[in-house]
Amino acid sequence: MLIGLSLSAVGCLATGTATSLYGIATAYALTTMGFGFSRPGFTAGSSLAVGQGAQGSVAGKVTSINGAAFILGPSIGVALYGGWRPLPYLVAAAALAILVAYGWFSLRTSESGPEASPER
Repeated sequence: MLIGLSLSAVGCLATGTATSLYGIATAYALTTMGFGFSRPGFTAGSSLAVGQGAQGSVAGKVTSINGAAFILGPSIGVALYGGWRPLPYLVAAAALAILVAYGWFSLRTSESGPEASPER
């Protein structure tokens, strides 16, 4: 997750600052590769964070958030783009960097064995 989010942050930053078609294509490839690494972890992590009884609720929330991203993301991006062309990419890079920092500092090792539980 952290590697994927980091790659996406660097790719978004590079997309916002690219000045050539080659730079844009390379930055976009880096961004999408990072999202490809992080999105499955986001989906699986939410499922692993709850017990058996909350699986349906979590699956519905993750799916609705993913769907909302297809509506809200472009709307917000166009508004930011109207203000300054690199702004949507720089805002996305900053948000991803904040998520990486949050993930890094809140990361803790999990217990293994019979006493390990999702509630911990």
